[in-house]
Amino acid sequence: MGIFLIRPWPWCQQLGAKVEGDVARISFNSTKPIDAATLVSTTDVGFTGDRKWSESPADLRQNQPRVIVEATIPPGTTAWFIRLNSGGLVACSDFQESE
Repeated sequence: MGIFLIRPWPWCQQLGAKVEGDVARISFNSTKPIDAATLVSTTDVGFTGDRKWSESPADLRQNQPRVIVEATIPPGTTAWFIRLNSGGLVACSDFQESE
């Protein structure tokens, strides 16, 4: 019987989030290079699965393992999150609701 080692931590983990004005800055640690960062946002309210979601590119800076993503939050946004892609893998920031 072989020995299997399982990593006890995810490949990508959010470290923090900060919003100044209409700019969101999210930091992550990632064990893999990030191919793309996307802001996923909505201006709708109600059940999240019923809302219409929009996608827009986000600025990405990486110096592994640290990844910093900056995105401009569109006017009227009620909720948003950042999606990261690495090959076939996907990671997301925490879901944020605008006040």
